Amino acid sequence: MKKLVLFLMLLFGFESGSYAIRLGYTYAKDTSCPQDTPFGSHGNCVGCNSYEALTIAKGHEKDFEICSNRMIIAENSPFQAQSILKESILKECPAEAPMRDHKNSCISCDTTYPVYTEDCQKCTNRELLRNTKCVLKECPADKPLKSDGDCLSCDQKGLDLSVTQEMCEKCSNTYKWYQERCIPIMSASKDYPLVDLDMSFHVEDWWHREFWRRRCDVLEPITTIKESCDQCPNRKYIDGECVLIK
Repeated sequence: MKKLVLFLMLLFGFESGSYAIRLGYTYAKDTSCPQDTPFGSHGNCVGCNSYEALTIAKGHEKDFEICSNRMIIAENSPFQAQSILKESILKECPAEAPMRDHKNSCISCDTTYPVYTEDCQKCTNRELLRNTKCVLKECPADKPLKSDGDCLSCDQKGLDLSVTQEMCEKCSNTYKWYQERCIPIMSASKDYPLVDLDMSFHVEDWWHREFWRRRCDVLEPITTIKESCDQCPNRKYIDGECVLIK
């Protein structure tokens, strides 16, 4: 089911996170929610000041009439012909979240991930990477790896990054600069600790690439770095490959 969702996201060009709203996270007044956050969906309660674009449950448009600072917009659903998705969004984005992204949510200037917006100029600490991809000019110290405009922490394991040597060396415990590339020392899986440098793939719920993970008992030699090979006591590092000891 998860792979089907990913296929639909790719088919319709959705960015990470947008499909959750499309597939059932619809909001309406919920008596179990507090008065100041009266709209509920899957146990999540939000109020009129929510920065998010809230997809409205069918027939519950009037619930949102209590929010004078919001308006309702409609767009066609890519999943069903003739279907209309109605959303409640802020009329104006506040100063603390001045960018309206491509999903009509209001986003803070300090957000560490790329924002697809036409409001990038509202944030002096951001710049356009490509067209409407608005990214931080400088990543914060706790997320020093700037890969494709996204700021990542050193504890993100196994990623196939596109970063400078200077950035890579800030994460020397988890990454190593090797043959002009920033290579992860460990994979993201304890049971599959080997980092296979010959292949990488998109992580399903995140738009980053991760190197292929391998078990210690795999028969064929694995192209990797010594630090990764050392995770497996039954293997030996020989001329750039991690070889099973017979």
